[in-house]
Parts: sequence; C-alpha cells; structure tokens
Amino acid sequence: MPRVLAIVVLLFGCTADDAAPADGAIGPSLDGGVPDGAPIDAIPLAPTLTSIKARILQKRCGCHVGGSMPAGNLDFAGDPYAALVGVSAAGLECAPTGLQIVVPGEPSVSLLYLKVAAKAGLEPSPCGLEMPKGTFNPALSPEELDAIEQWIADGALEN
Repeated sequence: MPRVLAIVVLLFGCTADDAAPADGAIGPSLDGGVPDGAPIDAIPLAPTLTSIKARILQKRCGCHVGGSMPAGNLDFAGDPYAALVGVSAAGLECAPTGLQIVVPGEPSVSLLYLKVAAKAGLEPSPCGLEMPKGTFNPALSPEELDAIEQWIADGALEN
C-alpha cells in the first residue's frame, strides 16, 4: 500500500488534505502592507516575499506547508523567510548538492528558482523533482517565475 500511495503522490502532487488555500481563501500575510485576513487574490503579484508567499507558496506549494513530514524537509508553515533564505537544501536528493534554497542576489544558483524554472523548461533541475511536483500540477506562470527571480535578484529581502 505505501508504494501505491507514493506513486499517486508523485503523479498527482499532494493530497487534498495537504493542499494550500484555494483561490480567494483568507490567508496570513507578512509585514508587507496587506492586512492579516485579506483575501489571497487581493494581494498583487510582485517581487516581494509577502506577495510570493500569498500568491505562490500558499496556493501552489501545499506539500511544503505543515504536516508531520513536509516535502524535502522544507516547511513554509512558519516563517518562510527563515525556511528559504541562506538555508541549505535538506531533502534526500538535493542535500548532497550543497545548494542553498535561496541565495540573495543570485537566482541562477538558488534551488527555489532552479526547480520552478525547470518545470517551465527554462533550466535543468539540479536535483530531485521539478516543482511544483506532479503530472497534473502545471508550471508556474511566466509572471510568477519573474516575481521569484526578481525577488531573489533584488536580494531576497524579508518584505
């Protein structure tokens, strides 16, 4: 049974229980001028951590939000800045690479950008699966990729 579950998760991504908030869901914000409880879709897509958390991480990265064992040992449920910036990859396939998840100012060596860009066909994945994982989870839009790339290039500020 565990093998069947693993295959289903690989093909389809996370289960419904692991999914991030749905469109229009109410979500917390970082200190970015958007009040706590604002509808996620009301937060404009911009190269800031607040926007990326609300518009991308919470909506598209449910496998990395809470639970007893978040994917790749990467958990955005608490402080996404602390989970992303200057942190070495900890997943089984990526830890040996020595890559950091986000290297401020350097999207071309930041695992977060490389893995989401790989799903869009822009970069090869340096390790593990392309993100978001799953056959039926589409790549991020060009605008979402640009927001992540620009946020990292601008120094991956806690904004």
